[in-house]
Amino acid sequence: MEKAAKPPQGETQHDYKLVAFADGDPENPKNWSKAFKWYITMVVAITCFVVAFCSSVITADVGGVSESFNVSHEAALVPISVFVVGFGVGQFLLLDPASISDSLY
Repeated sequence: MEKAAKPPQGETQHDYKLVAFADGDPENPKNWSKAFKWYITMVVAITCFVVAFCSSVITADVGGVSESFNVSHEAALVPISVFVVGFGVGQFLLLDPASISDSLY
């Protein structure tokens, strides 16, 4: 038996689907107005800023948190730690398993 020929370096045997839009399609990002494109860009940018800010805003008053809830300093840091770990690990827990399995093969 002969072995199946391997695809050339950098190529795979996956079937790709081309996303195409009809002329004048309002859902095509190329047809969006410049103002709407800037709006979408700023929404994403502000969301990224707010999430990063929220992960660190509690550090300014960790002492107040530990006093208010009668917990140790280390216990007051748990919400920050879980939030930051969620940035790194959460994407793997919420990711579509099919997209992971496709990239492994």
